[in-house]
Amino acid sequence: EQPCTLFVDLNNLVHSLIGCDDQRLAILGGEYDRIRDATTNLVRTLASGGVSLVCYLDPSRGTQGVNKLHEWQHRFEQTLETATKVEAYCAGLVPASELETMLPEHALEQVVATLRGLSVPVQVALEEADGLLVEMCEAGGGFGVLSQDSDFCVLRGGRYVPISSLVLEDENVSAMLILPEDVANKMGIDLSQLVDLAGL
Repeated sequence: EQPCTLFVDLNNLVHSLIGCDDQRLAILGGEYDRIRDATTNLVRTLASGGVSLVCYLDPSRGTQGVNKLHEWQHRFEQTLETATKVEAYCAGLVPASELETMLPEHALEQVVATLRGLSVPVQVALEEADGLLVEMCEAGGGFGVLSQDSDFCVLRGGRYVPISSLVLEDENVSAMLILPEDVANKMGIDLSQLVDLAGL
C-alpha cells in the first residue's frame, strides 16, 4: 500500500475526538488531557499506516459574513439544547443516557497545539475551508478530504473520506472514499446537478 495524505476539515474532526460515554465528562465538557491523547493516538496510528495529515481550519466566526449567520444561529441553538439537557440531568429530570458531550471551551486550541507539536501542518483558511480543502487536496495529490460533512459529496473534484468510516487496526488503515461522480451516477443525475440538489 502506498503512503498517502489526507486533507482534514479540522473544525469537523474536533467533535469526533471529544466523544465520551463518561457522564461526568459529558457534564464537564471533556478533559484536555484526553483530547490531547486522542489526537496523538490518531496521528500516530495513521502515520504507522502510511497516512499523513494536512489540516485546515475555518476562520473565526466574525470574518465569515452574514451568509453564515443562519448556520451559527443553528449551532448556538444546538449548544443551548445540550446545556439544557445537562441542567435537566442535574435536576434529576432526565437520565444520563440522554446527555451529549459538550465541547470544552478551548478544545480546538488543544487539538491545534497537539497537532503542531506532532509536526502536523495546520492552516487557517481566509474563508470557509470546504472549497479550499478540495482545491488543495487536488493540487497536492491528496487521497481525499477527511470530514463528516456530506457537502463534500457534491463538490466538483472532491474526494470525500467520512471520519465515521475510518478503521484503525494496528498499522492497517482503511476508510470509505466517496466521489461526486459516483453519487451522481447512483442517483441517475448529471454531475452538474449535484450542487442544485444540495441546495434543496
